[in-house]
Amino acid sequence: MKKLAALAGLLLLLGASPAAVEIRGLRHPALSPDAKRIAFDWHGDLWICPVDGGRAERITEDAADEQKPCWAPNGRSLAFSSDKAGNRDIYVIDLETRRVRQVTVHSADDDAPAWSPDGKWIAFQSNRDSNLDLALNDNVHDLWKAPAGGGTATRITRFRGENPAWSADGQWIAYDRYSSGYADGEHNLFVIAPDGSGIPREIASGSEDSRHPVFRGSQIFFSHEANGIKQSSSQRNVWKTTVNGGALLQVTGHPDNQVTWPTTTAGGNVLVYERDFTLYSIDPRVSQPKPQRLTITVDFRYEDPEAPKTVTAGFRTPAWSPSGARIAFECRGRIWTASADGTDARVVTTGLDECRDPSWAADGKRIIYVRASPGSPGRVMISDLQEGGSRIVTREVGDYREPRLSPDGKTALVTQGREGGSDLVRVDVESGITALMPGLHSGTYAPDGLRAAAIKSDGSLLVMQAEGSSPVALLESTGSRTGLTWSPDGARLAWQDQSREGRGVHVLEIESGRESTVAKGARAPSWSPDGTMVVAETDRNQGSDNQVLSIFDVQSSQKLALDIRATRPVTRREEMSTVFMQVWSAYASNYYDPFFHGVDWTAVREKYRPLAEECQTKPELYDLINDMIRELRSSHVHLTPALVKNSVVTGSIAADLAAVADGTLKIVRVEPNGPADKAGLVAGDVLVGIGETSLDAGRDLDRLLSADHAETPPEVQVRVKSAGGEERTVAIRGLERGALRALKYENRIAARKKMVKERSGGRLAYHHIKMMVQAEVSRLKTALEKEFPEAEALVLDERDGVGGLAHRPICSLLDSGAADRLNAAPACYTRNRNGTTSPDVYGAGSQGGRNPGKSWDRPVILVQNEISRSDKEIFPYTFRYLGIGYLVGMPTAGGVIGGNEWSMRDGSKITVSVQGWFSADGRNLEGYGVPPDFRVPETHEDLIAGRDAALEKAIEVLLAQLDGKIASPRKPGDRKGEGQPGK
Repeated sequence: MKKLAALAGLLLLLGASPAAVEIRGLRHPALSPDAKRIAFDWHGDLWICPVDGGRAERITEDAADEQKPCWAPNGRSLAFSSDKAGNRDIYVIDLETRRVRQVTVHSADDDAPAWSPDGKWIAFQSNRDSNLDLALNDNVHDLWKAPAGGGTATRITRFRGENPAWSADGQWIAYDRYSSGYADGEHNLFVIAPDGSGIPREIASGSEDSRHPVFRGSQIFFSHEANGIKQSSSQRNVWKTTVNGGALLQVTGHPDNQVTWPTTTAGGNVLVYERDFTLYSIDPRVSQPKPQRLTITVDFRYEDPEAPKTVTAGFRTPAWSPSGARIAFECRGRIWTASADGTDARVVTTGLDECRDPSWAADGKRIIYVRASPGSPGRVMISDLQEGGSRIVTREVGDYREPRLSPDGKTALVTQGREGGSDLVRVDVESGITALMPGLHSGTYAPDGLRAAAIKSDGSLLVMQAEGSSPVALLESTGSRTGLTWSPDGARLAWQDQSREGRGVHVLEIESGRESTVAKGARAPSWSPDGTMVVAETDRNQGSDNQVLSIFDVQSSQKLALDIRATRPVTRREEMSTVFMQVWSAYASNYYDPFFHGVDWTAVREKYRPLAEECQTKPELYDLINDMIRELRSSHVHLTPALVKNSVVTGSIAADLAAVADGTLKIVRVEPNGPADKAGLVAGDVLVGIGETSLDAGRDLDRLLSADHAETPPEVQVRVKSAGGEERTVAIRGLERGALRALKYENRIAARKKMVKERSGGRLAYHHIKMMVQAEVSRLKTALEKEFPEAEALVLDERDGVGGLAHRPICSLLDSGAADRLNAAPACYTRNRNGTTSPDVYGAGSQGGRNPGKSWDRPVILVQNEISRSDKEIFPYTFRYLGIGYLVGMPTAGGVIGGNEWSMRDGSKITVSVQGWFSADGRNLEGYGVPPDFRVPETHEDLIAGRDAALEKAIEVLLAQLDGKIASPRKPGDRKGEGQPGK
């Protein structure tokens, strides 16, 4: 995948000098200790170039993705992260010998290494164990450090941390900390002692996003968004402060193209950073430095050979040929044909455009279809299967679908989408002249060419003269109908129907009016020449591009799945471009705001597409795509790579460890009910060995707790020495990461329940909502009815986790009058891309949000934080609007858009914001952040002391409300002045 071009080697042998090619798209620069060289990653490998630019030297060359290089203090080695094992681990490469050794072995991701100035330690970020215990907070990191020569990694931060950087004197590690759930997260800057002791000191905070710190003496330079990540005008530049905090001073003033990853040395006169897919340098000593763009080159180009690729699914919109011998279909943006038994698949169209909706001419020699760039208007085309080549049918571009040729081949009926609906157009195939047939779609000709059938915008089905006159209704609307097609004998019509009963292919006997279901779960039908069968799409399994073609007998509904294998040569460039354009198009067509938060989305495509086409690895492509998506300054937008199974599974004994000089590990804290606790281990015990292997210097406990190609961690014999010097051996099977999170979550919730009960004298109950889904509604209902029926009031906690859509049934569970009050005066409304709005009201049944059982109808208070997002923001907004209770904690994240998830063709997934949420008075809840009635910040002092200040405040306020010291919240319709919170 990343081999050098053979031509480049030949030219060198002949003494020729290949033309230098400038590198674009490089990432993560790291300045060498002597400030003479820059290491960076590009195309999945590590590179080094002179500090002033020039020719880059390639350092690594393999199929894995290497990134984020970091120099050893002596300048002889680089630490970096790599996905060689499936997940990311930390490695070191010797620059002289090019030998690579692995530093960390763990089934979690270890990334962003930073070498200590004495060369003994490598700090890094890892998601192996964070204080956000919910399963969906998988990418929350903490800082860890491992001996540079090998050994067990130990924790530095306990409450989130990323992108570590050591001070030159080794006394501090600067890092950025995830502080809010908006978009890809807001981060603040902290410094901490390298052993994790003491209270982390915040040096850059607020609503602005600050990341990627680097030391220069006592100064700390970092990337900073001056106007806040929630503002469309925000621009990231280099800023600076000191290790002791103080004023934040702007260093660079670029008006566009975000500045990231500054790098410098302790006392150097150069600072390098990433901007506009290349590197810049400045003199950090001057107050208004002049940026210098670095030109970095290579003298070869990457190979891009064609390689055969076979797919066995992803087949759409089939069309049976008039002879019955072949079936045309769409696959991966191209039109194909295959024999009616599924064999002999041949590709018809080429290029990077998307081709779809094929249909045959009556002579079986031509295929009509739609061709368009992804996410863009297209044209109707006709391909000649015998002579080759295609020609344009429609004069104008448009959102065309389902073209169908008349039997004589002179005209075509084409559905043309428009804002809020679609129309049918009748196109003269030779001239391209169109005649509009408004309010119709899915047109199809009768076999004699004299009549046509179509579907009205309300879903009803009608027959008319071929030119559109004299329409007669055949069926009234019962759902959403598409894909209409007339049988070759003229007696029947088939279509795809989407109704409350589900999706399926239906057939109508025109003469008798009898309707029947031929295939449930199928779509896009096409008739066999004899009219006895239809071929249609069906789903083989869940996921993207999983469609297969199946043939159904119209009378018996008997099904025959076609085993199609579509093979064609594919280049890397085509594959990368296809994924990129599929993602871009999904946002272009579906993003809730047609103005894209003020961003020119087409210009964004042109900015990123050339680099996407040159990507050599999927991680490189995904990073680039996520950078593109971030241009929207939006929540609910991101790409998640396809899950890669780790080559190892690592267990945790669920205990915090501290390294002892001899390599043994002292237990600092034991997680209740975890493996260490169940084995009788306590704080102060020392781990001295695993089985016959002693934990001496350089021995890594994680390696010993890992199993290769296994589903569960191994059981190991742990040799332990107590504080009194007694040694014993205990058997322990560690917990994999998901089980560790679940354990910590249950322990945390149990501790909160206990605290609420004790501090309230049993008057209050506590419940936590993991996420806003129906299962959590049921869990809350059970808790209200069975766990604390005698409690006087409820502390409801929604902190952390993610959204869903369950705020209405939860409000109804808490307050029997919530549904009526909300229906009388909705708190919010939604707005779709086309401008249509809908009030957020209760409907009938559980899906509508009404509680089918008895409501709580006692005082409730809700605890929230900055990581509460999506429906965990609509919920507190509605909760307070309805007067159910007060809010305690911090403002929510401000990420309130209805998002949908789509699977891409390569197995990755994207989330796209498809629906805006607005308050009743028109405020866009995206970027808002619901403010609490009682603001309680989370501090490191409280976290380290084990205090939950927000929960304590909630208990205090709720008890005061019960005792009449604070008035209850005012409900809609109450007299003004009632129910105001106390101060």
